[in-house]
Amino acid sequence: MPIHIFEERYKRMIQECLDSTSDFGVALIETGSEVGEPAVPCSTGTLVDIVEVNKVNGGRMFISVKGRQCFQIKEIVQYRPYIKAKVELLRDESEVVSPEEMEILGQAVTAYLRLIVGIQGGWIRGIELTSQSVGLSYMIGGLLQIELLDKQSLLEQPSGLKRLEAELDILEKEIRSLKERADARMRQKFGRN
Repeated sequence: MPIHIFEERYKRMIQECLDSTSDFGVALIETGSEVGEPAVPCSTGTLVDIVEVNKVNGGRMFISVKGRQCFQIKEIVQYRPYIKAKVELLRDESEVVSPEEMEILGQAVTAYLRLIVGIQGGWIRGIELTSQSVGLSYMIGGLLQIELLDKQSLLEQPSGLKRLEAELDILEKEIRSLKERADARMRQKFGRN
């Protein structure tokens, strides 16, 4: 996930993480504003690793992070200059997805991506999927172009398999919606009703 760091408090936090190899977490804002005063985060977030840092004018940074493990906030211990919290790392046991389930998920993900890319004028052949439930569930969650609160509800699922079940429901709904959009575009483009 790319992140633009421009507020002084977050520039300081990222520099502290880089200097001490400390971790930081990403949590969706539940209430408050993303910029300015500290906001109240959702209770479930993701511990991330910084994989790339690009510093630009004024000390701003463009960083790329990769999710490592989910956490549950137990207590916020600091609000300024940035939020610090005591967290519990969540275990997400990875189960192998059956070949039948992989086939269904593979078809749904491929159909979804083909529609997304096709509406923009592109084309893809397919996508390789891992059969480990946790990795697959996060990969699909990352591909879905849905509201952040919907993604948050996926993150809060108790296991990779439960997350995959919820994602398959979302994929099926999104595919129907995207097909309708694609059909409407084709009718409009070629003047058919």
